[in-house]
Amino acid sequence: MSIAVSINKNKVMEEIVKFNKIRLENLPGNSVGKDRYELYKKAYSRIKVSLEKGYSLETIPLIDSIICDRLEARIAWIENHINKSLKSTKTGSLRTIGGNIRQLKQIMTDEDRTKGLDVLLLEIEKWDKVRGKAIHEMVKYYNEHKLKWDERYYEVTKVAYDGINLSQKLSNIVKQLNKIKK
Repeated sequence: MSIAVSINKNKVMEEIVKFNKIRLENLPGNSVGKDRYELYKKAYSRIKVSLEKGYSLETIPLIDSIICDRLEARIAWIENHINKSLKSTKTGSLRTIGGNIRQLKQIMTDEDRTKGLDVLLLEIEKWDKVRGKAIHEMVKYYNEHKLKWDERYYEVTKVAYDGINLSQKLSNIVKQLNKIKK
């Protein structure tokens, strides 16, 4: 059986453009910082409520998103203020923690290392691997992974709390580093 596919070049270009999102910069007179703050506030509130109600799995994508955003914030700041590239940094909508870390390691500054960002990135990489295993192996049962549901969920909850701690550490370091030097 064969299927004929008609490709509309304009539609394809529209789809490609969707994946070249531009990170907005907080500037005097715009609401980017306030809007981003509100998103973070809602995310951390949702994380807290989810953990209180025992929904640890729900928290992990939110924590992942926060970590990715903080990494992208540092990448954008370096590119905009140190490397003097574009005013807004293109970030693919599918960039992962690992992809952001790889990019950041390539452009990391001495000040990043002084503040301990390089060491924190190693911790985040470890967390990302544990996070992946915890959520992708919830129902997989094999010779090395015979935990019962409650044991698995306990592990996921630990991953969530570890991720919260890492996201807060990362946020604090990025806030310190991303201040414009006068």
